[in-house]
Amino acid sequence: MPLKKQPPSLEHLSLSCVPKVVTKVCRNAAEKCSDKFYLQKISSGAAFVEVNKVIESLQNALFTYTAHYFHKEISEQILLALSELLLDRVSHTGSGERSSYLRQSQEERRKLWLKDQIILQFSSMLCHPAVHQFSIPHDLDLSLVKALCAAIPDMSSLSSLDLGPWQCRKHGLLSLASHQDGYSLMFITNLTTLSVTDVSLDFIINISVFCPNLTSLTISKSEVNDEATSYISNLRKLKILQMKDAINISPFGYAELLRKLPELCSLGRCDAFGEVITTLYHKWSLYKRSVGTIPAILALETIDCEGPISDNELSLIADH
Repeated sequence: MPLKKQPPSLEHLSLSCVPKVVTKVCRNAAEKCSDKFYLQKISSGAAFVEVNKVIESLQNALFTYTAHYFHKEISEQILLALSELLLDRVSHTGSGERSSYLRQSQEERRKLWLKDQIILQFSSMLCHPAVHQFSIPHDLDLSLVKALCAAIPDMSSLSSLDLGPWQCRKHGLLSLASHQDGYSLMFITNLTTLSVTDVSLDFIINISVFCPNLTSLTISKSEVNDEATSYISNLRKLKILQMKDAINISPFGYAELLRKLPELCSLGRCDAFGEVITTLYHKWSLYKRSVGTIPAILALETIDCEGPISDNELSLIADH
């Protein structure tokens, strides 16, 4: 007999209502306030005091008055709702968005722009002490991604941040005007897990300065070299390090990471690991003689290596 269809749980039903609530409140605020702000000549999202009051009320309903068990999923549903609102706005302008703007009056264009600013302002809903983990999906609208990254400095309780495939250098994410790349990290001191894509050396330097409590770091599609590893090695609590597509790191760079990070148990992809272990432990190694102190036993547990490893290198791996 076929199994009876299980009714949806109360938990599932409650979470499914979050996007509907956010969408309705956000759409109503955008419709109501865009007319009002147009008449008052308010053009900056930072001046939307009335909108911020609505956001604060919604924050209380979704975070303050709910169990922390649901907060991660509530955050995901908020992102889904805001993304759908922006996509819905684009679909209403049609595929010929530019020609649509040309047909609109100046008042209509300004009101539409104000609606967009109000929707993006709702990204600050996630600036709440209950939000500890934050991951940005790959299919969000770019304007929403930028608004979310601009709000991250106010997420003071954030411990895990994953920007996914969004390119930090290309889009200027987590960077402040007239400051180095990644300067926004100085405001989220509780960060323990970080995943970023396409970051500069300045960004990596700021990671090493402002994120001393990191235990997991993933850097993708970035020009990571030996100089960058010298800064990463300052993150002494690091246990998991993934440097994807990092082809400019020499065995000396990897050796320096293993020497300075005593708790590192996962190094990700390293096809030159045989050379790395030789650089660290071979009795005639110039590197070993130059640095002096080498840990007798590495904490390393997992590594992805597809490069050749000799018998002597295997012996060194077994010993250390």
